[in-house]
Amino acid sequence: MVAPSALASGEDLQVPTEGIPVRTDWTGVYVGANLGYGWGDAAKGKTSLASDTNCISVRTLLECVIVLGIAPADNAYHSVHYRGVAGGPQIGFNFQSRAFVFGGIADFQGTSIRGSSSDTTPAAAFTQTFYSSDQLRLVEQVRSVNPGVDVQQGLTAEVIGLATIRARAGLATEDYLFYGTGGLALGRVRSTISFARPALAFLDPLSINGSRDSVKVGWAAGGGMEYVLSSEWSVGVEYLHFDLGQQNVKAVTSSGQGVTPGLAVSVAQSFSGNIIRAALNYHF
Repeated sequence: MVAPSALASGEDLQVPTEGIPVRTDWTGVYVGANLGYGWGDAAKGKTSLASDTNCISVRTLLECVIVLGIAPADNAYHSVHYRGVAGGPQIGFNFQSRAFVFGGIADFQGTSIRGSSSDTTPAAAFTQTFYSSDQLRLVEQVRSVNPGVDVQQGLTAEVIGLATIRARAGLATEDYLFYGTGGLALGRVRSTISFARPALAFLDPLSINGSRDSVKVGWAAGGGMEYVLSSEWSVGVEYLHFDLGQQNVKAVTSSGQGVTPGLAVSVAQSFSGNIIRAALNYHF
């Protein structure tokens, strides 16, 4: 039997509090890490040939058609669908006023988001977009000498890294924070292109490749939620859409290939995508 004095002192009536979320104010600085999955499209813009020379003139048009086997086209390459894992560190701050929470966050993700496309297209399927009737007749005359020419096109796109600096604003309800977010995005992207055609009359087969690696500036926006684990820790999920704009990649013939140098195949790629991820944060 418990002595009345013990009951009165409350020594045996202490309620355990470990594991019960106690954080009620989101104000402060936090650091953490995130891991998720990204996907999207490197949409193909206009495809052009001979960007380093002028394929509009009859003389260089003849070179383009004979050496490359095709004329400028809009449908030579297809969009690249890419996907992969993304993850990295983050740091941010919050300020809470009643149920409203405002703040900012900066993060960096290394990614394996990558994709490729490969196609074989009959030269006759390529569309001419800006030739006069005389130039089009010249194209058809060259094709009549080399019927059934197929060209092979390869294209890859990769988001190597993605960093964002964003504002956040939302509502806190008990142990949850629901927010929207948007701001600046910086991404390192890489494009590669290949072009190949078989032998044409007296010309040997031709294969050219090119690549471009650059840092692009764009935007990112999305939303998410966080849940309090303790006075120091929280977990959350977040969705982001990013758009890094466009870059051109081209493959150019060189003098060492035994063909007219400077003829180029160029493709414009637009980089955009989505990331959904989980995050763990430590609050100071």
